[in-house]
Amino acid sequence: ESYDDTEVRFPIRYKETVLAAAAEREISPARVFGIIRGESAFVVTARSGAGALGLMQLMPATGAETARRTGIPLGKPEDLLIPEKNIQLGSAYLRQVIRQFNGNFALAAAAYNAGPAKVSKLRKEAAKMGLDPNVWFGNVEIVAAKRIGRETVQYVSNIFKYYLAYRYISERNNSKK
Repeated sequence: ESYDDTEVRFPIRYKETVLAAAAEREISPARVFGIIRGESAFVVTARSGAGALGLMQLMPATGAETARRTGIPLGKPEDLLIPEKNIQLGSAYLRQVIRQFNGNFALAAAAYNAGPAKVSKLRKEAAKMGLDPNVWFGNVEIVAAKRIGRETVQYVSNIFKYYLAYRYISERNNSKK
């Protein structure tokens, strides 16, 4: 019954924190919400088998490096379970990978999931094959599945769906004002 209920499938939690973090990093809040939905489905205490923590599923080393680079204070790794801290750092890291991949959100999402080094290597391999490494779906997907895993290819697809859903919700809410 809830399949078509956007409020159930695409909750908007921590709205003010997401809006502030997205504005500060000059990224779309829909992208931040999409990452949160894909990473943790808004479960604050989420922990991955690999050790990622919180809403935006940051690895402790990534959280610490992002905190150091941005000046956002971070105490112990468990502080990544604090929603506001996690969203601040996750948004900063998302902005970093978006910049690293020249605004290509598909590649940035893949880097968020699999790591920037794997995606950079994938781009080089695709270029050697004569493929446009900046076009994800169609050109690079077959290579990507072999090099960074089908899970990451599916992750990117899901993140795009979530991003588009949150963009739609935002546009719908803005048109009601």
